[in-house]
Amino acid sequence: MNNLFWRKTWLSYAAGTAAAVLLAGTVWASDTMPETNEAVYEAGQMTEEAETETDGLQTEVRRIRFAEDEEDLFRVLQDIYAKWDYYLVDEDMAFEEAPAMGIMASSSAADTGSSEKTASIPASSDYSETNVRTEGIDEADIVKTDGKYIYILKDGAELIVVRAGRGESEVISRTAVMEDNQEEFWYQDGAKEMFVCGSRVYILAETQTDYSDEVRYYDYNGTSRKTCLYTYDLTDPENPQAEGSFEMEGSYYQARQKDGFLYLFTTWEPSLGATCSESILLPKIGGAYAEVQKVILPEILTDRKYLVMAAVSLEESSVCTDHQIIVSGGEQLYVSTESIYAANVDDWSDKTRSEITKVGYEEGTFRAVAAGTVRGSIHNTFSIDEYEGNLRVLTSYWGSAKTSLMEIFSDIFGFDYYDPDRWVRHNALFILDPQMKCIGRLVDLAENEEIKSARYFGDIAYFVTFERKDPLFCADLSDPQKPVILGKLSIPGFSAYLHPFGEDCLLGVGYDADENTGNITGVKLSLFDTSDPVNVTETAKYVIPGVTSCPAVDEYKAIFADASRKLVGFWCADRYLVFTPDGTDSFDRVLLYDFMEDGLMNASDYSTMRGLYIGNEFYLAGSSFVTAFDMENSFAKDEILRF
Repeated sequence: MNNLFWRKTWLSYAAGTAAAVLLAGTVWASDTMPETNEAVYEAGQMTEEAETETDGLQTEVRRIRFAEDEEDLFRVLQDIYAKWDYYLVDEDMAFEEAPAMGIMASSSAADTGSSEKTASIPASSDYSETNVRTEGIDEADIVKTDGKYIYILKDGAELIVVRAGRGESEVISRTAVMEDNQEEFWYQDGAKEMFVCGSRVYILAETQTDYSDEVRYYDYNGTSRKTCLYTYDLTDPENPQAEGSFEMEGSYYQARQKDGFLYLFTTWEPSLGATCSESILLPKIGGAYAEVQKVILPEILTDRKYLVMAAVSLEESSVCTDHQIIVSGGEQLYVSTESIYAANVDDWSDKTRSEITKVGYEEGTFRAVAAGTVRGSIHNTFSIDEYEGNLRVLTSYWGSAKTSLMEIFSDIFGFDYYDPDRWVRHNALFILDPQMKCIGRLVDLAENEEIKSARYFGDIAYFVTFERKDPLFCADLSDPQKPVILGKLSIPGFSAYLHPFGEDCLLGVGYDADENTGNITGVKLSLFDTSDPVNVTETAKYVIPGVTSCPAVDEYKAIFADASRKLVGFWCADRYLVFTPDGTDSFDRVLLYDFMEDGLMNASDYSTMRGLYIGNEFYLAGSSFVTAFDMENSFAKDEILRF
């Protein structure tokens, strides 16, 4: 296809629709959007013979493209920084479908994750877990507990096991991680995160790769990276036993655990030489090179870096059961109970767009399903959500739909067009079906603002935009083809993180701001009553004045939030704070722990510690300490354990 083809397509479509579009002030409303070739979607599959179909809206439907061989992959990688033609992709929506892939069987909505965990019998069944993105999908973290022991990664070098007990906590074992690796480590080397499943701990570490026998890619520090999975048997927690290891090339990115399998994600960049034979195009996974036929080549390719996925069993954690690779795929990652969504943002053009590749996963296997491109950039993983097979995506972008259409007309007819709205930020919500076909949308929302946080609850979406005030929007998605905004609440500041906090309650953690200038004036907690989605109200708020930066707010695993106990805690300005709603219009601060009082100023940070509870004892667990507080006695400090 070439530019002339697209211009002719738009010219024929524009003649009959331009007037209506301009009067409406928006384009391509979800309830009137023409259907693309339905035969393409029969049984949710695309045949190898199916050609790209283009409807009047310039949407595209095609199968996901896989690399045919290394020569094919080499040519694509060479072209990434050389060839860009933005007329070839619809600025609002484009779609791809995988060949003969179908859709993964749905997991039970009641799935709660690992069967290993339920099989264990901890000392207390009342304990907190890692704050995760998706309920039922466990995530790796730096601190874990099973209700009896607290497991801590110390300085990326040791696994510390602490037997928890009111006033009687003690370190029962210290195990060196990666002690048999290189003698000289770079500063990024070390254990990153871990899982605790039943009687085993799975530690994910990153280190250098020694390429003494072959020419390889070298990054700026003169090395390439690999991710290592180390498994330890904790049957006797006082004496953990190494069981085995698994390695895959690439820098550690994220990890998930579901139904007895670990899913590991790394980022890796190939080494391009003058020819394919002089290049290293595939990473090693479990000691063997990845299969080139498992490399997905998205439509949007902004980076040569790969997102590499590998699955291993909890029972045989040294063996890879399957792998998948997406070129330019690792900017945003969202893992639902059924699918993995990897998003890449093209911000090289004047029309920002995000391509989302969908990969199903089940019992240690991957299956490429479909891909779709939406207009705008995606703020973070909470802006993406899967529900009843459909994907909902919130984005922010510059310009409006009207401006975009006029720019296309100006290019077709060769006249100059300028609209100041091109430099105005807007937001949108797209709904895509299981094959990533757009079935509903809301566009041009919240002029001059951008999305700061989002949370989906079934058919309801809450999202916050911000310029000078915080509009908390509530959208009804019960009819995916006709999403509607039910209402919005405008208050000073914005919530950077939203968390369910009991029935009809939503917790917001973020910043207060001057409503005239938008300047941040403090850290803010908000409690919203969502019992009436049309009229959401802020029922309680608390402001920590003068604090203009709280990095823990941007790392959801660093936030302790427990709806059953009505507690929220986080690190802020070298202190740890715990709050609870006071029953009126504010919050009670039940704990303010200044690390300086125990000489821990240099040992505590949101990125190296977590808050958790076991029974009625609250713990702050860091890389070199555990401090315990009695929740039944106004969070009085029980003990501090240093190691």
